[in-house]
Amino acid sequence: MSNEKIILEGCIKAFKESNEIDLSDSELFEIFSLTQIHKDSSVTYENILSSIVDGSNDGGIDSIMIFINDEYIDNIDIVSSKQKCYG
Repeated sequence: MSNEKIILEGCIKAFKESNEIDLSDSELFEIFSLTQIHKDSSVTYENILSSIVDGSNDGGIDSIMIFINDEYIDNIDIVSSKQKCYG
């Protein structure tokens, strides 16, 4: 096993334990990955969970998040207000 894989597995294990998550390995990896991707933004754990659209016939898309000017959009009304500002 490579050093990178050992380190990654240790990080995922620590993430699982510190967040008390009881999910399958694939679901855990998905949440861990999204958390790491967005760790420098204002995206919350709840935002990450609500962004997951994984399922059958999804074309391989696991998660969708919309950002406008680095601001996470969690409500369609925000898009409408942004459109008025920039539009």
